[in-house]
Amino acid sequence: MEKKTKIITVILIVAIFALALFLRIFFSYGIVMSDPIKYAADDGVYHMRIVENELLGGHFPSRIYFDPFTYFPYGTYIIWGPLYDQLLCLIIWLIALGHPTLALINKIAPFYPVVIGSLVVFLVYLIGKKIWSNTIGIFSAFLIAIMPSFLFRGLLGATDHHQAEVFFSTLTILFLVYLIVGRKGDNLKKTIKDKKFWLFTILSGISLGLYFLTWPGALLFLFIIFCFVIFYYLIKYILGQSEDWILLSGSVIFFIALLMISPFFGKPDFVNGAIYNISDFVCFASGILIFLITGILGYFLKKKDKKNYFLPIFLLVIFFFIAIIVKFFAPILWDTVIKTALKLNYGTAGSEFARQGTSEMRPLRISGAFGTFSAIFYVSLVALCIFIYKFIKERKPEHFLIVVWTSIILFATGIIPAFGQNRNSYYLSVCISLLSAFLIVEGLKFGWQALRKADDFAKGSYLRFYFSVSSVVIIFGIIFYFCILFPLILIASILQTCHC
Repeated sequence: MEKKTKIITVILIVAIFALALFLRIFFSYGIVMSDPIKYAADDGVYHMRIVENELLGGHFPSRIYFDPFTYFPYGTYIIWGPLYDQLLCLIIWLIALGHPTLALINKIAPFYPVVIGSLVVFLVYLIGKKIWSNTIGIFSAFLIAIMPSFLFRGLLGATDHHQAEVFFSTLTILFLVYLIVGRKGDNLKKTIKDKKFWLFTILSGISLGLYFLTWPGALLFLFIIFCFVIFYYLIKYILGQSEDWILLSGSVIFFIALLMISPFFGKPDFVNGAIYNISDFVCFASGILIFLITGILGYFLKKKDKKNYFLPIFLLVIFFFIAIIVKFFAPILWDTVIKTALKLNYGTAGSEFARQGTSEMRPLRISGAFGTFSAIFYVSLVALCIFIYKFIKERKPEHFLIVVWTSIILFATGIIPAFGQNRNSYYLSVCISLLSAFLIVEGLKFGWQALRKADDFAKGSYLRFYFSVSSVVIIFGIIFYFCILFPLILIASILQTCHC
């Protein structure tokens, strides 16, 4: 990248970051920062109860895990990870030089989700740039800065953990992208000596661990990474190409994240813990075990010169017999696995009926997706179809990651009403931003090329007129909708939300 281009890029990304901050602060500042301070109900208020308890109770850096004032007089164990609250406590404690006050807490805390959410702009830019181009990265950053579902969860005073969820999950995907782009067919001996491989594998594991320490629902992204690793390996194996590095990477990522959450197992105990319990351990251990079994089985089948499609058949048979054994000889473990899968519908609420009575747990559906994201939702679906085709044609791991990541998130939002919750639409915002940015930039390129193509035809000809008009409509249509109309609709929605 030329020096001039770098300078322009830095200016644009900083401007987009400033825009993200502005949209999250300006319209709600007068309401939130009035007396008394207004925090978003209900979870945002409770997070502040935890922060105030820790900082004003005189036991920083220790955080409570059991709260006797919830479900009084019985009390309950807190179902959220500690990192989100601990990070805010640390920031306030450092600014207060070890002597925090309620007034200082209320001056700093409302801006916490604003800053975390706005920082996602940089992560999305880097993902778009690494996979595609600098231009697509910039457009991706702009779209995530104004994406409704994500933005509304990070307005001033919305001290819930959602912005941190998106930040750490996107950070995990970013490091995974840097790990996989351009990598193919390396044997294990070469991979083990590759410093870049280990750097981004370790960083992916650490960021996944941080995500789990923020939100136990990070099992969703554990599943995304698992599906990406195992299915990419199997597809390439069937095609006769060795991609053992991805199984090694997946195993290390899972192991690092498991190590990071292991000190928090057992509240109140390993089996019945509200967070970080046996279900998390089973998911991590199963993933690592499946990666190892797949790699070993693939090696021996290849050594015995067996047909490549034997590997997925053997894995299915093994999985079937293990499922039968667990079902009949370890029913507690079987129930744990089923309950973990059902969390896609009712989360940490612990009841299937919570989905009916809690608005954010209801399925998004196609109509809800259009209402949330407007026409940009359909634009992203078109782009997703393009990447399915591109992977079939080029078989690049980054294209497959985009397909798996977006498809599972779509499923998790409840596009198919039987499964998922609309709360996950803030994860979908990142996918839509990247996919839409790709199609926007490619659409502008196509329009420009069509405009230049018009010069190849004789003046006054029908084809010259057709190419000229079509290209102008495409270019100005894209610019008008994505750069003018969509932001205006968003600002109107923010104003309506702030006055409700």
